[in-house]
Amino acid sequence: MPGQQEPIAPTHWSFGQMCSLVGAPSSYLRNLPAPLAAINLQHGLLSHRAELIKTLETEDGRVELRAVTGPDYGRIWDHELVGAVRKIAGDGTGDTNWKVPGVIDWATMTHNPYVDITKETTTLYASDRDVFLFLVRRIGAFH
Repeated sequence: MPGQQEPIAPTHWSFGQMCSLVGAPSSYLRNLPAPLAAINLQHGLLSHRAELIKTLETEDGRVELRAVTGPDYGRIWDHELVGAVRKIAGDGTGDTNWKVPGVIDWATMTHNPYVDITKETTTLYASDRDVFLFLVRRIGAFH
């Protein structure tokens, strides 16, 4: 990366993002020998103003490039989203008008809307790129 002393290892995802930003087809560059792909990417990056490219890097034994985005992209961290939802919806147990939907016993096809919230019954899902929260409005809470 321009201005970096150490090489940065891109993830599959960030490599595709970087290719998209510089207008290079990632499927083609992935099939080139690494030095040739690097030269092409470096050429594309040098023709962009550095402040127009944002990177997210992690270091856990090696420096890894996790994301490459443009200037119009704003990062919202998972914990910020969860915190904002908790301000509105509480902890999902029904302390507000919102709660976790409950569980379905697929063997009996019965729904239990009053299940205790545990790691197994939560409706929070997070991956390395996404976070999803599923809540429902409590019955009788439409005023």
